[in-house]
Amino acid sequence: MITIDLDQIKDLINVEILVQRIEEGFIQYSIGNCVVPPLGELLFDNTNGEVHIKSGYVIGGDYYVIKIASGFKNNYLRGIPNGQGMMLLFNQGTGEPLAFIKDEGCLTDIRTVIAGLICAKPLSNEINRIGIIGTGNQTRLQAQFLKQISDCRDIVLWGRNKKNTEKCKQDLTQLGFLVSVVSLPNKVAISYNLIITTTSSKTPLLKKLDINEGTHITAVGSDTPLKMN
Repeated sequence: MITIDLDQIKDLINVEILVQRIEEGFIQYSIGNCVVPPLGELLFDNTNGEVHIKSGYVIGGDYYVIKIASGFKNNYLRGIPNGQGMMLLFNQGTGEPLAFIKDEGCLTDIRTVIAGLICAKPLSNEINRIGIIGTGNQTRLQAQFLKQISDCRDIVLWGRNKKNTEKCKQDLTQLGFLVSVVSLPNKVAISYNLIITTTSSKTPLLKKLDINEGTHITAVGSDTPLKMN
């Protein structure tokens, strides 16, 4: 079994190829050609953390994968990223372990942002303004990748933490966006026809009446029933 670490992964990443592969994965899943069991979940109330165990395979393919991804919201106090993770690759025919992929959450981030890109490209109307709820790494990636399909550079941003929101605004500005910060989450929906939610909130932040007709929503972070985005 080989081990692939984060630096090797970053050297191997090819966004164009990843878009093609993830699109094909969506298609295979939609036609019922994938086996994806319910996720396993570990919750750590004392450290504000959660761990998800996800797995799956394409029927008739060569491999199956088990992924362990975590999010510990207090990690910033220790100066380390909130998200961590790893993947295990196995031979689908024999069950033999083939690779230990120590991605530290990187592949989860890239896969998530590409999924948002794939959905926004054919399903959204022409993007005139972008509203974003959340200030984490996925916010920056979603905005950065949107530049591949849209000329829109107008963002309105809302975050819970004032300091984190200001830092996110600075980072998005450096990416070439004109960023305005609002005080309430529903204000990201006013006159905006693409909304990105990058939060694992367990209480609703937007309501039906907040959303304009024809708005495309890229909902990131809501992967269990309790998370409302």
